[in-house]
Amino acid sequence: MLEHARYFIKTGLDVSDKSYSHSDKARIDGTGQGSGGSPTVWGFNSSVYFNLQSKLSTGATYHSATGKKTLTIHMTGFLDDNNLQTNEDAYFHEPDTSGIVSRMNHDGQVFHDTLWASGGALSLGKCQYHLMEWRFAMSGAPVLQGGKFGDPVCIISADGTPSHIKQLPVGESYKTLGAHIEPMQHQKTHFNTLLAKAKLHSRLLASSSCQAPHTWIYYYSVYLRSIGYSLPVSHLSFTQLYKLQQPIVPVVLSKMGYCSNTSRILTFLCSFYGGIDFRDLRLEQGIVHIIFLIRLLRTPGHVCDLLTIVFSWFQFCAGVGYPVFLQSERQLPHLEGHWLVSIRNFLVHIDGALKLTKNSHPTVSTYRQLVPHGQGLQLRPLHDGKLKRLNYCRLYLNVLTLSDVTDAKGNRFAPGILDGIRSV
Repeated sequence: MLEHARYFIKTGLDVSDKSYSHSDKARIDGTGQGSGGSPTVWGFNSSVYFNLQSKLSTGATYHSATGKKTLTIHMTGFLDDNNLQTNEDAYFHEPDTSGIVSRMNHDGQVFHDTLWASGGALSLGKCQYHLMEWRFAMSGAPVLQGGKFGDPVCIISADGTPSHIKQLPVGESYKTLGAHIEPMQHQKTHFNTLLAKAKLHSRLLASSSCQAPHTWIYYYSVYLRSIGYSLPVSHLSFTQLYKLQQPIVPVVLSKMGYCSNTSRILTFLCSFYGGIDFRDLRLEQGIVHIIFLIRLLRTPGHVCDLLTIVFSWFQFCAGVGYPVFLQSERQLPHLEGHWLVSIRNFLVHIDGALKLTKNSHPTVSTYRQLVPHGQGLQLRPLHDGKLKRLNYCRLYLNVLTLSDVTDAKGNRFAPGILDGIRSV
């Protein structure tokens, strides 16, 4: 039936006069471009592809800081935007990246062959990958190796031709679901893209003939939706967020009959207190962060499990005996990360706290042993740089309490600790 079907283009104006259909030279083996049944058909097919990938590929395994939770992820995807991932064993450090590249070659080949067997094809020209290897500075700080390195990822096509997949440096971004992301998480490309988009909205609105009601609709329905779409997965600083809203605010104020230099405090104040009800992106990002976080934690699945694992390492990195989101007012300058740190900084800004129903932080022994960092932060004997170096030593030695590094009496360091030898 599909071989004799004719496909037309239907828009809000009319149906096209011309059509296309299946032929030996131009085969149409699917439901056709723009078919209403395509999402359902792809849902049925992709579930089979994902199941095969889980059974035949290596994937990436993640462990919580306590070792009580383990999660293996083979492939994640949204429609045809799919990502494979693999990593080294958490308990055995490999000497180089050849092993992880070999596993990625295998996993990529599995996905390529699965699509080919189903009648589809993997567009190798659109594929790319990041290879991450951490080096450590003299201070102990982890640093991602830059540039392109390691053996190339190679996929063998159906006719036996090898194709090398493009490697991206860890600082180069790629766009996925409206956001530009990269392993280094500097978000420079993401910010520059949003800034260019914000300036474009400002120019379009300034040169338009919109009156006050339409200007307000444009600001809320177009500008905020366009700029705010990717904020849940962003960790932009307050300075960057202020720069994003700086071009549009005076334009909207002028179009609505206000002075463009109206106090920004009054501009962003809610109308209940006599303000103009503009939305401050510095608050909007924090709000959607918390909403996004709560939604993910309340939705069972891989994302919830992975976020729980990340929470456990985030808490372990803090090295304190209290939940870091529950007592956000206590400074932790040595915390590693970006997104979770951004959420914690926002909680400090609004004088808020988050209490998780599931305890994700390593518990301290009931013998009132002191967490070294908890004690050090109360006394504030070290500046931030030395505190970070102390924390790197603690993480390397896998230390949570003072008893982990002292002898039985607790008044001396255990043998080998000062030489960097782990006691456990």
